Amino acid sequence: MMRKFHLAEEKSPTHANLTRFLKAEGWKPSKFSALASVNEDWLRFSPLISETLEYKHLLASFLQENHLEHLMPKTFYIDDQIWPFVLANVGNSQSANFPWILKPSMLNNGQHIHIFHDLNDVEAHFLSHPRMGGPQVLQRYIDRPQLIQGPTFGHKFSIRELLVVSTHAGSALFPSGYLNIALKPYQEDNFNLLEAHLTNEHLSDERLNVVQRLSDDMAIFQPYKQGIISMCQLVVKSLKKQFATVWHDSQPRIACFGFDFMIEAEGNKLWLLEVNHGPCFPVDDSHPLFDVLYRPFWQQLIKRFIDREPSNFIALD
Repeated sequence: MMRKFHLAEEKSPTHANLTRFLKAEGWKPSKFSALASVNEDWLRFSPLISETLEYKHLLASFLQENHLEHLMPKTFYIDDQIWPFVLANVGNSQSANFPWILKPSMLNNGQHIHIFHDLNDVEAHFLSHPRMGGPQVLQRYIDRPQLIQGPTFGHKFSIRELLVVSTHAGSALFPSGYLNIALKPYQEDNFNLLEAHLTNEHLSDERLNVVQRLSDDMAIFQPYKQGIISMCQLVVKSLKKQFATVWHDSQPRIACFGFDFMIEAEGNKLWLLEVNHGPCFPVDDSHPLFDVLYRPFWQQLIKRFIDREPSNFIALD
């Protein structure tokens, strides 16, 4: 039987990769959505799920509502109207003396992020002009992360894991992820040097801010693999409970997410930092992780979620 698909390749990196790898598996493009067994509907997952995970303030309140706030460093929604109340509230808690990171709730590109030594600095920022407005989150900053030893100094890193949710074939974690390792050595007290503190791929321009390494190649990652699986299972279980109707959909749908984790040096504590929906997957073979990570990711995704065959994804539900 001829297998046909209908996807707008230029729509997103997910569309482009699925198109490419379906063709490689012998699928044929169809001009007509109705004649294709895989079409745009497959990638129209409920925005309830994608926004709950990707918008940082919604993720924080989702975790709190489901008694999972221990997975994430203390996080508060903050904006131009309520910031005095938020700072007063935090100031009266045990968290008052921590450093804080302020992030726009709906952006993921490393821009407009600020790190503060204490609440006084946060207040000074909100009193200053011009500055970024709109919904943001104030999160306890992990100022003593576990570091990867470079030639002379330690470098900060975060862990990116790839997770796929579906309405028809469960949710699953790809067994390999990667580490984003900051190129600049870590400087605990210099919060102005954002390149040393943020492990976003790019900060303000096209320059790379990190080096990426396959997690399986890094010994430092191995002790946390099971913890990451457990945390992802908890999140998926709560999503299915809170948004039950989304999963009772007769249309097969999938969505890809990048889950970002960090390890705090004290107690080797694993934290979930944030989640990206439809992360910016490379579409070019020249990407250093393309052959070791992304090619197998798409091949196995098609196996599990489209062909419904055994794959090496780790089931989460």
